[in-house]
Amino acid sequence: MLLVLWSTLFMSLTVLGVVGFVAHGLDETVVNLKNFQARQLAESGLAIGLHPRVEPGDPVLNQELPNGDKIAVRITPEDGRLPINAMLERQQTVALSELFVRWGLPEEDAATLSDSLADWVDRNRTPRINGAENDYYAEQGYVHYPRNQPFSSLEEMLAVRGMDKLVLIKPDWRDYFTIYGSGLLNINGASADAIETMLEVSPDQAQAVVEYRNGPDGIADTEDDVLFRNLDQVRAVLGVMQNNPRFSWLTVESKVLRVESRGTAGGNTRRVSVVAEPVPGKRPVILISMED
Repeated sequence: MLLVLWSTLFMSLTVLGVVGFVAHGLDETVVNLKNFQARQLAESGLAIGLHPRVEPGDPVLNQELPNGDKIAVRITPEDGRLPINAMLERQQTVALSELFVRWGLPEEDAATLSDSLADWVDRNRTPRINGAENDYYAEQGYVHYPRNQPFSSLEEMLAVRGMDKLVLIKPDWRDYFTIYGSGLLNINGASADAIETMLEVSPDQAQAVVEYRNGPDGIADTEDDVLFRNLDQVRAVLGVMQNNPRFSWLTVESKVLRVESRGTAGGNTRRVSVVAEPVPGKRPVILISMED
């Protein structure tokens, strides 16, 4: 009798274990399916955003399907971000240092980082006052640093002396820089931080440009947005004199676009993004693609 009871108990536990395993497998399959569906939606949104006739603010960029799934696409000028290579070539280390201080980096650390960024891309081996050249990196075990050429990716910036401290206080730092485009800042897509940094104007002046651009509703990427058609309009909003040399570093045209697409299925969201160069009448040329 005891043997029969033990056998029954063993079989019951085995069955429960199998049921639990199957249920877990089913749950995992459902999650994987929803992730796949979300990615497919994101890819579909990307195709929409890359269509040459679709522009920012177009209602087709945000859709909710009958089953509750969603597609949300955002098109922004990639050259609305700070062109790090061009800024370093123009010796804008003070402006970069001031940006890092605004983000919360102590002045000494900010000066070290900005000078080290410049030393990384310049052609010589002489360190700036607060910078770092071959001797510094060799002591850290990196005999081939710095590369002494422009950054080939934003990830490369992580190897520069002092970047580790910036990453701790500004995890989204990548959202403010680009290595693509002509080296000019697109005023129609630039953040207040980028405008203040590039033109070295006050925070109020930079914010005035953003507010003007957002239109009456004060919201970016909506139908009432106001685009600057020329730099004289920007000067009028800023109250800056005609002969400010920094205006030569601005543009009102989109040389490079960033298309970000989010797909949501069953509460699961996936995001895919591309940086692309517009081609009149054709689909943009994709420079790089990313996925979260």
